[in-house]
Amino acid sequence: MKVKKVALFGGVGNKLFQIAHGKYLCQKGFDVVFVDFSYKESFLVNALFRWTKHEDWLNLENVFTKEKFIYPSLAQELLFIIEYIILRITRKEGLIFNFDIGYYQNIKGNHSESISWVADKIKKNLSKKEDSSHSIIHFRGKDFTYSEKEYQIEIIRQVINQEKDLSFSLVSDDADTFYEKFSDKKIKNLSSNQLNDFITIMNAQNIILSDSTFAFWALLAGHNPNKKYFIGKKNLYLIDAFMKHVVIKVF
Repeated sequence: MKVKKVALFGGVGNKLFQIAHGKYLCQKGFDVVFVDFSYKESFLVNALFRWTKHEDWLNLENVFTKEKFIYPSLAQELLFIIEYIILRITRKEGLIFNFDIGYYQNIKGNHSESISWVADKIKKNLSKKEDSSHSIIHFRGKDFTYSEKEYQIEIIRQVINQEKDLSFSLVSDDADTFYEKFSDKKIKNLSSNQLNDFITIMNAQNIILSDSTFAFWALLAGHNPNKKYFIGKKNLYLIDAFMKHVVIKVF
């Protein structure tokens, strides 16, 4: 059986897409090994690309217990750096050293089955409580540009003004910026740590979604056709690509 090495890097939301890509390759008959380039000792990769070292708050190896996870050798780091640069230039994967890079921008709609498999694994692993009555705003701010934040604010304001029967609470990594814009609104801050924030979004009854893989996976893991989802038109690409079955109101 031919082996495929799938590179893991970025935040947990991005890694979940990479794991979905690995599952897709398994379904095609490959033996898949996940090589984690995001861990803190991966010196060359992190030094060259200056990737943020993200906390594995979901504990991926415990969620995907039957998958093979390894850390790279120094030689693999060097090969991956070359492979990644080739990908950035050519937009084609696996040209030399057979590292597959399953970033959501690179994978297609034919991954829908493997993406659903990942979401189901998350749902089963987390001690999911009954869906709450919360209506949640997910506002992402810390790594967004000013214009990206302003677009989120515009969409949130439109939803709040239109959905007057809903009382929203906040989950955010940048609550200060949010409350500067909504100082006139009584919106409770439910933000905690990343795991609890994810579960809060997953269990919410109504969600205003940010442009975030974090929110995407929380929505998918907790999807219920009776819930209401809201999103800005510019941020619809993940839903269009992988979640056509989700009924969502676009602003």
